[in-house]
Amino acid sequence: MRGQAAAIGIIEPDPWPFDGCKRREPVMDADDPLRVVRKVGLHRCMKCRRPFFSEDVLRLRLCSGAQGCRGDEDRYS
Repeated sequence: MRGQAAAIGIIEPDPWPFDGCKRREPVMDADDPLRVVRKVGLHRCMKCRRPFFSEDVLRLRLCSGAQGCRGDEDRYS
């Protein structure tokens, strides 16, 4: 569990080493009843194809960070 998510009852797994983008882990809401909020895991960026750790494998498809594709300014020009 990490940071504020732990304080509000969200159970989040820590990132793991590269595994070929196969493993997915659920992020759980600890309230009653226990339920899956989203799934996290390694994913390949749709633009550059580099693997990155995605906080939501269904919604987050572009890599982030200093060299990430989500921060590209050229996509609007």
